Amino acid sequence: MDKIREYREHARTCELLIEKTEDLRVRQQLRRERQEWLELAASREAVLRGERWAGERALDEEMTLSSLRAFEALRRAQSGG
Repeated sequence: MDKIREYREHARTCELLIEKTEDLRVRQQLRRERQEWLELAASREAVLRGERWAGERALDEEMTLSSLRAFEALRRAQSGG
């Protein structure tokens, strides 16, 4: 549960930074990162419940954000989206 809390705190930090940032490119990057942290938290929750994440293997709690991007891109490509 500590990792889930940590991931959600990172997402909240991104959210706070979005509110304070005026640069649209930076805001867009922060939105992406916020979403990634929330997905990591959801994945970790699924692992703890013994479920599978989005019909695929569960994401490892130590997965990096770039690994997550690659995983999501593969998942979208496989689902045709």
